[in-house]
Amino acid sequence: MPLAELFDLDLLAAAIAAVIGGWILGFTGFGAALVMTPAFTLLWGATVAVPTCLILLVIANAQLFLPAIRACEPKTTAVLSLAACATIPLGSYLLLAVDRSSMQRAIGAIVLLLTLALAAGFRHRGARTVPLSAGIGAVSGVLNGATGMGGPPVILYLLAGDDPAARVRATLLAYYAVVNTVSLIALGIAGLLTWPILARALVMAPLYMIGIWVGARFFHRGGQDAYRRWALAILFAIAIATLVA
Repeated sequence: MPLAELFDLDLLAAAIAAVIGGWILGFTGFGAALVMTPAFTLLWGATVAVPTCLILLVIANAQLFLPAIRACEPKTTAVLSLAACATIPLGSYLLLAVDRSSMQRAIGAIVLLLTLALAAGFRHRGARTVPLSAGIGAVSGVLNGATGMGGPPVILYLLAGDDPAARVRATLLAYYAVVNTVSLIALGIAGLLTWPILARALVMAPLYMIGIWVGARFFHRGGQDAYRRWALAILFAIAIATLVA
C-alpha cells in the first residue's frame, strides 16, 4: 500500500481512538481494546480491526512489560497467563459451535453483576491459590478465543483482592503482554497479518505510545487513589456495551 493512501480521515479518526485507548491502558493496565476495536471495526471492518488493535497492544506490552514484571505478583501472573494461553484454542473451537452473540450477552450480564458487587464493597479475602488462579486464567482463555472478551474474569479476580493499585495494574500489564503476544502469533500463523495492516499500526504507534505515557504519568502522579473507581467504571462500560451492542 502506498503511504499516500494511508493518510486519510479514517486514519486520523483511528489515531484519535488509539490515543484515547493508550491513555486508558497506561493508567489502568487494560481497556485499550474497548476503545480501539469498535472504532477500527467501524472504519475498516473486523478482519483489519482486530489484528491492527493486537499489533498496537503488543507494542504497548514492549513499552510497559519490564516495569510491570518487576512490580507484578509473579506467581499469579504466570499461572493466569499459562492457563489462558492453553485454553485459547478451546475458545476458538467454541466460536464455531456456540452462538457468539448469546455468549457475549451472557458475559456482559455476569460482568455487570460482579462489577456492581465490587463497587458495593465485595472482596475476595482468601488466598490466590494456584488452582483458583489457573481456573480463572482458563476461563479467560476460553472467552478470549470465543469472543475476544477474555479480560474481565482476570480483571475482576484481581480487583476483588486487597492488593495495592500498583500491583494490580502491573499484574494486568504482564498478563496481557503474554496473552496478546500469543494471540498475535496465532493471527500471523492464520495469515491475517498483511502489510497494509502493519503499515496502519506502525503509523499510529507513536501517538498511541504518547497516550500510554500520559496515562502512566497520571497513574504515578496520584491516580492510584482513583484507580479502583476508574477500573470499575471501565468494566461497567464493557458490560453495558456488550449487552446493547
